Amino acid sequence: MEINPFGKQVEDPQVANIYTKEFYELLDAAVTEAEKKGITVDLNMGSGWNANSQFVKLEDSMGNMALGRKTLGGSVLDASPTVHDPKPEKSIFYDGNTKKDEWSKEDVWQQGVLVAELTGEKGKKYETKTSPMAGITSAYNEFIDADGKKITYESPVQISTTNSVFVDAGDARIQNGNLTLNKNDITVTSGKQYEVIAMYYLPTGARGIDSEKRPGL
Repeated sequence: MEINPFGKQVEDPQVANIYTKEFYELLDAAVTEAEKKGITVDLNMGSGWNANSQFVKLEDSMGNMALGRKTLGGSVLDASPTVHDPKPEKSIFYDGNTKKDEWSKEDVWQQGVLVAELTGEKGKKYETKTSPMAGITSAYNEFIDADGKKITYESPVQISTTNSVFVDAGDARIQNGNLTLNKNDITVTSGKQYEVIAMYYLPTGARGIDSEKRPGL
């Protein structure tokens, strides 16, 4: 279920303004009922993209997700259960002609690491498309690694949902940039491949819009 808030007065009496008490009462009732029925609720940001304010601290502001990826064979993972966390890959929006903002390393915070068996299935190949509003748009499958080299992914990969493990960054299994898997975390089979995906968070545009700024930024 998707809820689209309105930040302005609408003539329809059934549509409540996002900034009113009535709206939040209706929102609470809708989310509560959805939880009872097992329905996922997608709540959009509202009629304006700027969801921060001067009272929102940097660490609490909206952000982008960055991923670091590597593929390991089952024999490698079985021989050494300690995996070095892949470094975050920089999107094209932080580099070159498509650059929109600065990438501040001190603002990139690791959230956790996912290790999953690859099924061998792949999705449709990435390709540029034509948008009626924006014209030709990139496939957005190009990234810059920690060494400044360009990475291009041809298509999405499919991972197993039954043979995978996510480890939170605060877990004791992650220490000094390394993840050490326990024996029962995931079934490792020689001859199969496994994707290691480190997940990182960085505030929108490398720092939260209108949010508290750190010294030196």
